[in-house]
Amino acid sequence: MAKWLGALGLAAAGVGGVWAARRLPVAAEVSRTARAVAADGLRRMRLPRGAVGPHASGPRVSRPRGLPRRAPAAVPRPASVAGVCLGALARWDGHAVPSCHGTDPRRAARLAKAALTAALGGYAALTAFGNVTDPAPNREFVRHVLTMDDRAPELAELSRNGSRAIHRPWVWRAAYGCVIGGEALVGGLCLVSSWRQVRAAGAAHDHFARAASTGIAGAAGALLLWFLGFQTVGGEWFGMWMNQHWNGLDSAARVCGYAGVVLLLLCLPEEADVPGRAVREVRRPSR
Repeated sequence: MAKWLGALGLAAAGVGGVWAARRLPVAAEVSRTARAVAADGLRRMRLPRGAVGPHASGPRVSRPRGLPRRAPAAVPRPASVAGVCLGALARWDGHAVPSCHGTDPRRAARLAKAALTAALGGYAALTAFGNVTDPAPNREFVRHVLTMDDRAPELAELSRNGSRAIHRPWVWRAAYGCVIGGEALVGGLCLVSSWRQVRAAGAAHDHFARAASTGIAGAAGALLLWFLGFQTVGGEWFGMWMNQHWNGLDSAARVCGYAGVVLLLLCLPEEADVPGRAVREVRRPSR
């Protein structure tokens, strides 16, 4: 009898072991499935209303009154080429650089100012070079304007300003030399300022303002030369507006327009100058 009872016990133990071995993996799988379903339910409850995505389906959970609606998380913007270039420039010369994500409109405006300043400087420098290498026609222009011998006959008879004419050759040469010197000075100031503006295009406001100050002086010098020299002295005092052939008022007015535009652009305030606005700047850490 004892033998039969022992055999029955061993058989029951074997059957129980086989059942447990078969049921344990199923229980583990059920447990993993339950945990996944619970996590999915929690994600659905945390999603804001109107969200789309793989977990947006299913019943909506009403938001209790009094609780603010949860705003969607902000998506970080990737670094741009302009930001990388500005950072490299800051590490290169150590100046403050405005932080930017994407394009930098202030840097583009500064480069435009530098380009127009270079255009004005190139025109003045080329004009001075032409007056030096080919002086005969330009020297004749100065002589005819100062001697007032090219006025229209009907206007010359009515005019009483003939006593203002200058017939001394050394005065002609001195006036011609002053014109060449003024053109060379304007060209040099504007070209140097343009180069400095390009280098300081990504720097702080004070550094760019110092670079643009030279261009302001050059543009103001151009206005003094072509407006005061040609239009005021030559056009009004010596009556160049009455000349038939040697009349440079149209060219002088055109150059004054160019110089005035450059001067206005260089004097325009930037964002750092506007009250109530501050420009975020990234400075090189001190060592």
